[in-house]
Amino acid sequence: MSKEEVLFTRERADKYIADNKKFVNPRFKPRYHAAAPLGWANDPNGAIYFKGKYHLFYQFYPYAPLWGPMHWGHLTSKDLITYTDENVALAPDLSDEHGCFSGGAIVKNNELILMYTKHYEGDYKRECQNIARSKNGFTFKKDNRPFLTSKDLPLDAVITDFRDPMPVNLDGVYYVLVGSKTHDDIGQIVVYKSLDLKTFNYHFTIGPDRRFGVMGECPSFLRFKDKDVLIVSGINMPRIGNEFKKSNSSAAFIGKIDFINKQYQLNIVHEIDAGHDFYAPHVFTDKDENYVMHAWMNMWNKTYFTALNGDGWTGAFVLPRMVFFADKRLWQTPIKSVYAYFEKEMPLVNNMKISKWSHLSFATSGNDFEVIISVKHNDYIVFGQEGGSFFFDSTNHINFPQTKIYSNVPRGKLKVEVFLDSSSIEIFLNDGYETMTNLIYFYEDEYKVTLKNEQELTNAYVRKFKGGKDV
Repeated sequence: MSKEEVLFTRERADKYIADNKKFVNPRFKPRYHAAAPLGWANDPNGAIYFKGKYHLFYQFYPYAPLWGPMHWGHLTSKDLITYTDENVALAPDLSDEHGCFSGGAIVKNNELILMYTKHYEGDYKRECQNIARSKNGFTFKKDNRPFLTSKDLPLDAVITDFRDPMPVNLDGVYYVLVGSKTHDDIGQIVVYKSLDLKTFNYHFTIGPDRRFGVMGECPSFLRFKDKDVLIVSGINMPRIGNEFKKSNSSAAFIGKIDFINKQYQLNIVHEIDAGHDFYAPHVFTDKDENYVMHAWMNMWNKTYFTALNGDGWTGAFVLPRMVFFADKRLWQTPIKSVYAYFEKEMPLVNNMKISKWSHLSFATSGNDFEVIISVKHNDYIVFGQEGGSFFFDSTNHINFPQTKIYSNVPRGKLKVEVFLDSSSIEIFLNDGYETMTNLIYFYEDEYKVTLKNEQELTNAYVRKFKGGKDV
């Protein structure tokens, strides 16, 4: 593809967005979750705190609400709840790019460095890793040549599936984790080392590991005092008990990774979110060096409701989550800044009406109960406990039915938090022991809440979102 044949540029994308975002139907656009202004969005990329703002990049195709040649969209925020749309950061505007796939970000010498995958799919398919740099965090210049190519892969790695570079700085040494697979279709994470972010050398491979599925994607690395956590999103991860039932899943692998001696032991694994609509979690640190996780609030290989119904957009991101390690697992709690966006709490009682944009909280006795959220007697979702197990069921949601699912939270008393936005419900159980993220599409702006076995709930409250417009 010659330079004259290049179809996608940042300038073209920005003009298209400016001219067409007014045609997007806002009825299901989130009010306190990050989302693209129009078109298609999937994996969050390169989230980072830089020069007084949070920068969230994401996989983006502005020209249709379905997947296409990937760009990097760009949002900024002061608190990770209210966002500003910025100009497109990256477009597949080079002759050897048919997409700018996922990656991470890092700061060195007051320069913001984005690492992304150059995806080429002409007469053959190839993926390699490149860098784009910015001094101001808004205008990026790509390096002239990729920093990792198929020549840098170990012999057993497939050259067509080599993506999602994620940089980490450990004691002044830089490591880049990249998703990969073997010729036998076993997922792995390939690790590269650099002392200066200019020269990179193959270091070692985590895997191959069948627990990563047939392809390990979107790695993130977290180091806690006693444990290391490797996050991997995998294609066709093998089912373990009640976990990993979806075509793609995201997991926390817990143990120790010795980057110096190229050794690892990751004996504990659990699914990160038990809901239907969660993928590609991306972890970064906030301004106080706490770990925060974003993720795509959707899933591959399913119906995309807003695309099929002419709304002009698909894909949003979960409520940012503070993540920490305790009791052999990764815990997730809502970002603290979200609570300031809700009005004073009111008692949650049977048969009351609540806003489509609400926060619910309550504790349970451990006995069976149900919370039914409905707009009509035959159009509803329900969650609760049955036989001690927590469940979520949207099989009777007319617009977007999905199968009944169960949590892995230990049986007994529960503390439950629920965040409802225009087209989503996120449930946090027992202070973040487990989460369940699901999409819902009710046309009405007000729901009826029915409580079955209401006496089993204590400290039950609801708070309405303060904002009246999309944020």
